[in-house]
Amino acid sequence: MIYLSCYLFIGFLLVALKSPIRKLVDSEVTKIEISNAFSDDKVPAVKIVLLRIILSAALILIYPIMLFSEFKEKRAKRSKIKGELEAKQQARRKWLQYEISVKKAEAKYMVVIDNENIPFGYMHTTWIKLLNRMQDGDKLHEYKSSDGSPGQLTGQEGIALTRNGKIVLDLATRLD
Repeated sequence: MIYLSCYLFIGFLLVALKSPIRKLVDSEVTKIEISNAFSDDKVPAVKIVLLRIILSAALILIYPIMLFSEFKEKRAKRSKIKGELEAKQQARRKWLQYEISVKKAEAKYMVVIDNENIPFGYMHTTWIKLLNRMQDGDKLHEYKSSDGSPGQLTGQEGIALTRNGKIVLDLATRLD
């Protein structure tokens, strides 16, 4: 009985305050008032009050079902997106070639800009961000994607930061 009282009290608050339920009730009542205005019928105030009460009561009872279905849809979307990301992650793990140290990566991708040697050139700040994300046990791997269709930007290679076998962050050094 306490739960029912709390449920009805919360429902009443949702109707009384400017909640989605109240906005829905107001819009439905406005539609009825507008449609009756065109037919020159006067709707008695008692009917409008009764309509508000009936709509509010119905929405109070249905609102939890609406919320539940909304949460269920969002949860299904999140799990679908998570599955897609995991599939992409798994495909990208196949691209990993071999482990490389920070010094070797910087030496391999050294670029001269204005007579100054800068690791990764104009992508140096991205490289620094990648290094700042490194934790104990993380590894750097060179990667190369599988070749795609000729003439399309489908291939890439670069450096990937891996943690526990998963790619955390990557820096593309070449796009084909």
